[in-house]
Amino acid sequence: MIRAWKWYRVELEPVSPLHIGWHDLAFIQRTRCYIPARNAWAVVVSRLAPTAGGGDLRSMYRGAKGKVKDNVRFTPLFPLVDGERLSPRYDGEKGMLWGSWSVAELESEFLFSRTSTALEAGSLTAEEGTLHESEFLSLVGRGKRRLGFFGYVAVREGFGSEQVKGALEWCGMGADRRYGWGLLRLRRGEQGWREETGKLFEAVGVVEWEEEMVVEGSGSGWHLPAHVDADSAKTGLEGELEVVSGRDWSERGSGRTLVRARLCWAPGSRWVAGDGKRRFVVEPEGIWRQV
Repeated sequence: MIRAWKWYRVELEPVSPLHIGWHDLAFIQRTRCYIPARNAWAVVVSRLAPTAGGGDLRSMYRGAKGKVKDNVRFTPLFPLVDGERLSPRYDGEKGMLWGSWSVAELESEFLFSRTSTALEAGSLTAEEGTLHESEFLSLVGRGKRRLGFFGYVAVREGFGSEQVKGALEWCGMGADRRYGWGLLRLRRGEQGWREETGKLFEAVGVVEWEEEMVVEGSGSGWHLPAHVDADSAKTGLEGELEVVSGRDWSERGSGRTLVRARLCWAPGSRWVAGDGKRRFVVEPEGIWRQV
């Protein structure tokens, strides 16, 4: 018997500055303004690893990764500013927008940076080539607005949604966590975690199909709320394309294995052809594949 999925709406509050790696611009390390699904997925994997058994780190990680792969799906977590949900949406004239905010307005409010370098131990001077500037998102903006994040997580019945909720109660995402960055907590009360029975992001319905998680978007000009594999969705879209990759755990340590790069439509890209009705498989680490 195939077990059904339940979707939950999630809201997280940052407790410290947040840097979600994007790309480098000269010596500036840029941050995304949202949290990709894979970052949230990794939190649950790392939290379940100690209970996965196996006796060594490699076995525990593989066991936890297998359980999350079979039972959990995340969407990206998008900005939430003083209760306003800022889902991305591509506009043919204005480019990418975040709800009613332009990219420039959002970055002007919440984006800050910190410059640092490594020291040469022998001379206690700056080590050559290590000067860099890291962008970060502040939990409170220049206009005193508070930043949060919202999105959705699907949990297969029987797996235990409390395990996933518990992993998100207090969690770390992004870079420089050893220096106190990237700490988030689940918003208290029903707003932080509640079952979702309607459409995701007001445009995407859930279709259960065998062992896969399948969703369906419909309507004229609706916007993608996730990275969509470009090889599976080659026509009928307008928006931004980007290469999505990352790092994974290996027996050599955390982040030592590169994840295969994939060309994807960025969240916010929109359908412009036909009635916009399309189905997608939600892959374990958050990329959608059109079927």
